Formats: sequence, structure tokens, C-alpha cells
Amino acid sequence: MAVLIYAGSELGKYLDAKYPSDKNWYTIACVMAAVGISFYQLIKELPKE
Repeated sequence: MAVLIYAGSELGKYLDAKYPSDKNWYTIACVMAAVGISFYQLIKELPKE
């Protein structure tokens, strides 16, 4: 889970450096997507009762 979020933040930083803007929108978007994917994987792996 942490590795995926870290990879999302690094991808966002790379995209922000390549396509600069007034805010770090790529970093924000990539981290939020990584958190969403992590939660999806976590919920999917929980045992169903």
C-alpha cells in the first residue's frame, strides 16, 4: 500500500516538473488515485462474512 502511494507521488512530481503549473495538480491527482487504488485493493482482500 505504501509503495503504491510513494510511486504515485513520484510520478506526480515527475509530471509536475515536466509540465509546470501554478499548483502541483499532477502530484495531487496521482497521490489521490494511488490512495483510491490502495483502498480498493484493501477492501477486495478483506474476508467476506
